[in-house]
Order: sequence, then C-alpha cells, then structure tokens
Amino acid sequence: MQIIGFSSINTSISSNVGSSVLGSSGDAGDVTVSTGKFTVLNGASLGSVSFGSGKGGDVTVNAARSVELSGRSPVIGSSVSRLAASQGNGGKLTINTLKLIVQDGATINSGTLGTGNGGSLTINARESVEVS
Repeated sequence: MQIIGFSSINTSISSNVGSSVLGSSGDAGDVTVSTGKFTVLNGASLGSVSFGSGKGGDVTVNAARSVELSGRSPVIGSSVSRLAASQGNGGKLTINTLKLIVQDGATINSGTLGTGNGGSLTINARESVEVS
C-alpha cells in the first residue's frame, strides 16, 4: 500500500488516510493497515486525530516486509501519527514489520497538543530500524 504526495494546486493539502473527530465529545476511530509493504511518501500521512474532548483512535500498521516513510511536502513531512489536539487522551500507535525506514524529514509520532495525555508508541521491527 502506498500513500503519496500533496496537491499541486494547494500544497497545504496532502494525501491522507485516517480517522478524525472535530469539536465533539466522540472518540476518533481506529485505523489499521495490513499489507506486505507500506510506503508513505512526499508529505502524505496515515493517522487518527481528535480535535475535541474524545479519545484519539489507535493506529496499527502490520507490514510483513517493510514500512518506509520518506520525504516531505513544502509544508509537512510524511508521517504515521496518532494525535489528541485538545482535551482528549491519545490512543496507541503500533508498527509491526520486518524493516522500518524513516528518512528525509518523515516522522512517526504519538502525542498531544492539549490537556489530554499523549498516547503510546510501539515499534516492533524484527530485522532493522533505519532513521536518517
């Protein structure tokens, strides 16, 4: 599975697969990807975010061979993330793979920008992790 890039018309809009809740007390949904190879490039993202008092959803990536995050758009780096942006608590971010590569401004993060608690981050890479 690949998620690639951003809009050439408006560079603040990037490709995204995710779940979010805006200004509500409801929880954001969970996001699970299961594939052989998972790639996020050029400012695209995968994630779950809560902008209200609800809990952020869990994000799980199961990639049998590899997970690669690389590059950035003019605005933001490629990412796999789980975020609580207001009062809600963060969920779990879990990556299960053989090889993990994070490079050229890409990020993996689980956190909060508000009063809630940040979520947990677990990386299970059976062969290697490369961050550059």
